[in-house]
Amino acid sequence: MVISAGLVAAQGVKYLPWRWCVLDRKADDLFDLPESVDYACTFSDCTALGYGSSCNHLGVGGNASYAFNMYYQAMNQKSSNRDFARLAIETD
Repeated sequence: MVISAGLVAAQGVKYLPWRWCVLDRKADDLFDLPESVDYACTFSDCTALGYGSSCNHLGVGGNASYAFNMYYQAMNQKSSNRDFARLAIETD
């Protein structure tokens, strides 16, 4: 006998809105991009961007967006944690 139940939300977990922090495609001065990505990855988990990892082939923009969003999520989506030298925007 197979019992099939739908997904059940975990108890005691704070679910955040579906929002992301990504590289602003309109950003024209990318001078601070390497430092901003490094900062984001210092305080969040960017291991998926490493050589041979699942997100290894995203390119510069994809890497930046991944790093910015990982940091943004790790900081509970606080708006003050999404600017990255005016390189990032919040989206939903």
